[in-house]
Amino acid sequence: MTLEEAIGILEKDIHTDPPKSAITARKHDKAILMALKALEKQIPKKPIILDVAIVGINWECPLCGRQVVSDAESRDKYCGECGCKFDWSEIDTRSEA
Repeated sequence: MTLEEAIGILEKDIHTDPPKSAITARKHDKAILMALKALEKQIPKKPIILDVAIVGINWECPLCGRQVVSDAESRDKYCGECGCKFDWSEIDTRSEA
């Protein structure tokens, strides 16, 4: 099962309008929303490249906006602020050319 399939299944399991007395349903929905948020962060997203120079890459997390400057070898696989997984394939392709 892919992350996208798991997200689709969990999204269908959220109660659209649970009664106020349905504490279990609300807790269940809160747990599902937390799981969805965590799963979404594991789908690699391209960082927003602000500048590419000889000394490094200035980039920003597409989810939380954290800005980082790093060299090509030490760039992060995940955001240190929100945990978003990064897809560096575009930068890797540029540097190979």
